[in-house]
Amino acid sequence: MAVDPLAPKVWFKLVMQGKDITEDIAALCTRLEIGASVEGESDTLDVDLYDPDAWLVAGRFLNDWFPPLGASLECSIGYEGGGSLPVTRYELDEPTGTISATSGETLRLSCKSTPITQPANTKGSKEYEKTTLDKIAADVAKRTGLELKGRVKPVVIDRVSQKDETPLEFLKRISEKHGLILKVQDAKFIVFWDLEDLDSQPAAFTLDRSELTNATWKRTSTEKYDSAELTYTDPQSGKTFKATVKASEVSGEKSEPSEGDTAKPDKSKPPEGEKKTANVLKISEPVGSDDEAKRVTREKLRRANANEVEWQIDVIGDPRIQAGVMFELGGVGRLSGNYLIQECRHSVEGRSGWKTNFRCERRLGSGAKPLDAGRFDVDG
Repeated sequence: MAVDPLAPKVWFKLVMQGKDITEDIAALCTRLEIGASVEGESDTLDVDLYDPDAWLVAGRFLNDWFPPLGASLECSIGYEGGGSLPVTRYELDEPTGTISATSGETLRLSCKSTPITQPANTKGSKEYEKTTLDKIAADVAKRTGLELKGRVKPVVIDRVSQKDETPLEFLKRISEKHGLILKVQDAKFIVFWDLEDLDSQPAAFTLDRSELTNATWKRTSTEKYDSAELTYTDPQSGKTFKATVKASEVSGEKSEPSEGDTAKPDKSKPPEGEKKTANVLKISEPVGSDDEAKRVTREKLRRANANEVEWQIDVIGDPRIQAGVMFELGGVGRLSGNYLIQECRHSVEGRSGWKTNFRCERRLGSGAKPLDAGRFDVDG
C-alpha cells in the first residue's frame, strides 16, 4: 500500500528499561499495536520485529536482544506536528518468536499494563466483614503494590469473600456489582470509573460518516426490561432482603416520537384493549442489607438495558479514540448520536501508516434519540 505524500508523518516511541530503543528497532519493526478497553483488566502492547539476516545462525533476538520477562516498556504513537496518544507503561508478559532456515527470525513482545509480579497474579481466598468497598480496594492495592486512582464509593458491605481468585479479579467482581469498573494502567494504578458517570458524560468530539474508513453496526435483539426485582434470604441470619427498581429510575429518559412519526400507528404496542405484560428482570444475588439490594438491582438493570446499538469502526489513526470516551457519531441517520468507546486498537504497520479500530456502544443515559421512534414502514 502506497503512502499518501500529503498525509502527516507518523512516529512512534518505544522505551525499554529506561532506554529509548526506537532507532534500534525502527528498521526491524513490522507492526506495533496498542490496545485498551473499558471493561478489560489490562491494556496491551504488541511489538513485532523481523530480522531477515538471521537465517543460518542464531540472530540478535536469541542473543543480545533476548527479552527479559517483566521488563518495563513505555510507548506512544503520534503525528509530527500533530496529536499523539498519551505515553503508557507496560510490562513484558509473553515474548514469542519464530526461526526459519529461509526467512530469518521474528520476535513478538507481548506486554500488558498489569504487573506480572507474584502478588498481583497469585490466587487466594480472604474474608471481609462489616467493611466498605473503598477499604477493600485500599487493601487490594496494598497487597498488589499498586495505587488507587479515581473515586471508590464507600459502599457498606456486610460480608464478601475472595474465593480462589487473584486480588484484582476479586476487586473487579465486587466493584462491578456496585456500578464501578476498574482496570490497571501504567503497571502502577488501579483506575476506577463509575459506569453511570461514563454513560452520562458529554461528547468529547464529533466523528462524521465521511471520516469512517469501514464501519459495521449491529442492533441488539435483547428485549429491554421494564423493571428489576431482587430477593435474597441470608442462610445464616434468615433475614430476607428485597428491592425493586424501575427502568425509568436508571435511565432518566422517556421515549418520545420523532417529528413526522406522530401520525403513524405504533406497531410495537399491543392491540387496543390488550395490556402489555411487564418484562421484569429477576435477580438472585447475595446481599447484606436492603440498601445493598437496591444498589445491586439498579446496576444489574442498568447493565441489562445499557447497550442498544454497537459499532465496529475503522478510521485513519486518531489519538482522540480512547477507551471510556464518549463521542458523537454523525451522518448515520437514526443511529446518529452519542456513543461510548468500549475498546480500541491503534496500530502502525509497515507502509500502511497509523490505523485505529474501535468498538463503541450507544449507551443508556447518553442522550441518544430512542430508536423506537423509527418504523420500518415500506408503505410510508
